[in-house]
Amino acid sequence: MKSSAFFVCLIGMAPAAWPYGDRSHDPIFGKSWGLQIYSPAFLENGYIPDKYTCDGENISPPFHIKGVSSKARSLVLIMEDPDALVGDWVHWTVWNMEPATRVISENSVPDGSVEGDTDYELPAWAGPCPRWGVHRYMFRLYALDIKLDLPLRATKAQLDKAMQGHVLDRGELVGLYGRNPERAASDNWIERKVTN
Repeated sequence: MKSSAFFVCLIGMAPAAWPYGDRSHDPIFGKSWGLQIYSPAFLENGYIPDKYTCDGENISPPFHIKGVSSKARSLVLIMEDPDALVGDWVHWTVWNMEPATRVISENSVPDGSVEGDTDYELPAWAGPCPRWGVHRYMFRLYALDIKLDLPLRATKAQLDKAMQGHVLDRGELVGLYGRNPERAASDNWIERKVTN
């Protein structure tokens, strides 16, 4: 299929018809109160621009934050792909952001924050790069009542455990990305442990 036709098909798909299940599922915190995260680069349930993926510059997008509780002592941001074959695939974790953070600039993390290991075993942003189909990319922002004491190369599992019992609020942003299947099949952007 020609790439232009492929992306016309993607745009024509209705998100409501996709079998994504309950978006509110979260092992740490199941509701969203006042905390909000959004990006000037893409809309909620909109397509993430190529620039922020393995097909472009592979840099992190910009984000804006609203509604942080006055009781918050730190913020945590996790980005993962729940549509990978092996389940949630971690693309980015950032913790110990100051609660006063209102903007996360493109291709950066706030001063004093820490990036943890992803499922690519890299402590850095790893942009969307699905092998096939359109995947969701979940950006989950948490307000915590503590600062976390974690090793620099902590995994998401370690991060989840440290956050338990300390989440004051949660916000979520969903972005979508799909690739030209011919390019995806032949792409060696990064050596993967599994196909995702």
